[in-house]
Amino acid sequence: MELAGPLLELVLPVYGMIAVGWIAVRAAVLAPTDVPALSRFTFLVFVPAQLFRALAGTEFSSLALAAPAAYFGAALLVFGGVAARRWRVASPPEAAVDGLVASFSNTVMIGIPLVAIGWGADGLVLLISIIALNALVMLTTATFLLEGALAGGSPASAASRALRGALFSPVILPILLGMGWSAGGLPLPRAVDATLELLAAAAVPLCLVLLGASLSGAPIRATFSPALRLSALKLVAHPLLAWLIGAYLLRLEPLPLTIVVLTAALPIGANVFLFAQRYRADGAAISAAVTVSTLLAAPLLVVLLPLLPVPPR
Repeated sequence: MELAGPLLELVLPVYGMIAVGWIAVRAAVLAPTDVPALSRFTFLVFVPAQLFRALAGTEFSSLALAAPAAYFGAALLVFGGVAARRWRVASPPEAAVDGLVASFSNTVMIGIPLVAIGWGADGLVLLISIIALNALVMLTTATFLLEGALAGGSPASAASRALRGALFSPVILPILLGMGWSAGGLPLPRAVDATLELLAAAAVPLCLVLLGASLSGAPIRATFSPALRLSALKLVAHPLLAWLIGAYLLRLEPLPLTIVVLTAALPIGANVFLFAQRYRADGAAISAAVTVSTLLAAPLLVVLLPLLPVPPR
C-alpha cells in the first residue's frame, strides 16, 4: 500500500476526529470544564457497551495468549528499564510513573478505532485480548510500586487495592462480563444487541473527540525535553521490543504480530496522567508527554503501517 493510503484511509480520520475535539475547545464550542464529565460518561456507558458486545460474541477457545505475551513482555521490559534508571536520580513514585508513561499504550481511545477501521473484527479481538490484561498487568504493577513507595503503605494492601481497582474499572469489568456471557454460549437478545450496537458505534468518535479536547490545554513548551524522551521510548523502543519478541521468540502469525507491534506503537495512554496527579506534585511533564506522543504517533504510524506483516485493508 502506498504511503497516501494509510494516511487518508486510516490515520487521517482518526486524527481528524482528535482535531475536532481540540478545535471545539479552542473555539469555545466545548468548555474545558465539560470535558471531564463527558469523558466519565463515555467511559462509563459507551466504551463498556462496545467492549461487552465485542467479547460476548467472541469464541475464546480459539484465542491464543501468545499475542498478549509478546506485548506485555516488551511493555514490562520498558517499564522496568525506565523505572530502574530513574530510581537512581528521582523519587520512587516519579520513577514508577515515568516507567508507566514509557510503556502504557492508549489502547482504548486510539487503539480500538484504529484497529476496528484497519483490521476489522479479527484484529479487534486480538487487541481486546491485550486490553483485557493491560490494566491488570501494567496498572497493577505500577500501583504496587507506587503505593509501596509511600510511607505506611504495605505491599499486601497495595496489591489488594490495585487488584480491586483494576477488576471493577469500566474497561475490565465489561470485558469480564462479556467473557462470561460468551462462555455461557447464549446469544444476545436482538433488542439488547441492537441497543449495544448503537452505544458501541458512538464510542469511537466520542473517545477521539474527547481525547482532542483534553489535549487542547496541555502545556508542552516548558517540559518538551523530558516529554520527547518519554515519547521516543514509547513510540520506538516499545514497538521494536514487541516485534523482536513476537517475531523471533514467540514466532507469531502475521496478524497477531501486526496487532502486537501496532498496539505497542500507539501513543501514551491519557489515563497515565491520573497516576501523575495522584502520586507526584508536578504532572506537567506527563501531560506534555501524552500530547507530544499523540502528535508524533501520526507520522510514525504512516511510516509503520505499510511495513506491518498485515497492512490495513
